[in-house]
Amino acid sequence: MFTVSIKNFALTGRFGPAEIGMSRAKVEQLLGEPDGRTILDGTPDEPGHIYYSRYEFFFENGILDAMQNDNVFPKWPEFVRYESKVFRVEPWILEVSPKPNLAQTRILLSQEKIPFKQIDDYHGGPALRLESGVVLDFDGWIDFEDNEEAEPPLDEREFLGVRYFPNR
Repeated sequence: MFTVSIKNFALTGRFGPAEIGMSRAKVEQLLGEPDGRTILDGTPDEPGHIYYSRYEFFFENGILDAMQNDNVFPKWPEFVRYESKVFRVEPWILEVSPKPNLAQTRILLSQEKIPFKQIDDYHGGPALRLESGVVLDFDGWIDFEDNEEAEPPLDEREFLGVRYFPNR
């Protein structure tokens, strides 16, 4: 059994031994049988999406094209703390509870001397892009007691997940 470090994934774009450009068969050989497969843009013989809990792998013509976990919820730790017969995940920032907001995440990255660029509108919410191209994504909206539809200040947006979509 090996450990997949989410911090290493964020720094390199590699999910343990799996990396962009590998075939689905190779990814499954390295990571083991996935928890599930869906067709998405693929075919029944060549699914476009496989997943291990909430760690998702997307394929274009059978080649790994993107990876993500955008389901970071402290009340469901099994979404980030995953273990199979082949590998286990060391969740790093995915397991911080309560979920960090954008300002807190910038501080964490700065303390760890991890360079990043802030993107204020990444598919509707802010994000931090690391030098590897991996993105730490934040909610576009969060609930406030007085007004659930109010748009919160950018720095208060909650951490959503980590994704690497280098070709999209």
